Amino acid sequence: MMTTTSPVSESPITTSFTVDPPDTGNALAQSTFRPRPSGPGYRIPLDYRSGSSFPSDVREAGPPVAKDEDGSPVFMGSAILPKEGVHPCKICPNIHIPCHVPFGGRELLQEEKYDLLPFDANTMEWVDA
Repeated sequence: MMTTTSPVSESPITTSFTVDPPDTGNALAQSTFRPRPSGPGYRIPLDYRSGSSFPSDVREAGPPVAKDEDGSPVFMGSAILPKEGVHPCKICPNIHIPCHVPFGGRELLQEEKYDLLPFDANTMEWVDA
């Protein structure tokens, strides 16, 4: 579920969303996302190996941009592939290793550092390819 409300004053638009695990149907979180006041390029550093594979406060992530084939939420991010540079990735908190990088016709599992890029409906538009 995603709802958007217009601002009453100078405050930013808030987006409410629910993240549902595909296997249980129970809501992980009902949250209201308020974008942090910052310039372009705001990101949340994560690292699967250190145990911080997804923000502990789901409100930091913003609403998911899509759903995976099994219906689980997908967030966008970027990951560094050694010798290859920075690549876009999908972050699926319901998967054991949540960061997947499309590369060379496959999805590579990223077990090292990656960044979650919170989606802000006030300043971004998601366009399906």
